[in-house]
Amino acid sequence: MSWKAVEMQIALPRTQDAGQIQNQLDQRSANSQHYLAQVKLHEEEQRRKKVNELRQKEQYRLQNGDSSAESAKILMNNQEMVKRLNRQQQKHPFLGNRFDING
Repeated sequence: MSWKAVEMQIALPRTQDAGQIQNQLDQRSANSQHYLAQVKLHEEEQRRKKVNELRQKEQYRLQNGDSSAESAKILMNNQEMVKRLNRQQQKHPFLGNRFDING
């Protein structure tokens, strides 16, 4: 058996191992992106539920006829919180922000 045949026996399994490692690295980045997308969806769903809960509480108070000053204050606070949550959802990462480009 020549040296070239022995070298090929060693080289071929190594290339297969390298291919498998590269495939695993590609899948790892795809899996991490998928995980981050799922986390983002979960956070958005939690925000929506919170806004809906606040609206339901507000409607419940209005239906029960609570007209005291405290309920009006709570109602205003809830409306402000809903507006704040909506603004947070719409906030753009760099539009409207100032960047120092002078270096």
